[in-house]
Amino acid sequence: MDLPGALLAQSVVEGKIYFFRDTCPIGIKGHMHVCIKIHDKVYIFSSCTTQMATVRRRTELMGVSLETYPCFKKDKVNKFDAELTFVNCNEVYECTTEEFSQYLADHSVIPFDGVIDAAGMASIAKGIKLSKTVAKEIQDLF
Repeated sequence: MDLPGALLAQSVVEGKIYFFRDTCPIGIKGHMHVCIKIHDKVYIFSSCTTQMATVRRRTELMGVSLETYPCFKKDKVNKFDAELTFVNCNEVYECTTEEFSQYLADHSVIPFDGVIDAAGMASIAKGIKLSKTVAKEIQDLF
């Protein structure tokens, strides 16, 4: 049974990990993203990577702090696919509740088990504030 979009949107949890399939028009296809709820109307997603070499190379090329890529260990709460996962706070995507509900309904976004805890969300917020590529209006939300 498919749930109506409004119910799907209500099920979105701060810090929840979602996988964006190839059919999703936002984010990085084939990657996990962390949900950040803002005012219950807009969802912002930071893409995730497991490759430390990529993180180091990108921080050097972009001239950004390593803190813009907070690292999370896989555990009972942070149920990423890999032992270590970096959240890229330099690439933030946003969509409306209606759009996100549609992505859930058409299964282009799939929820994973687990959530990022409050301390982890604080490190993501810090990374977004330190980013040189995130718009000031978004940084000011944190």
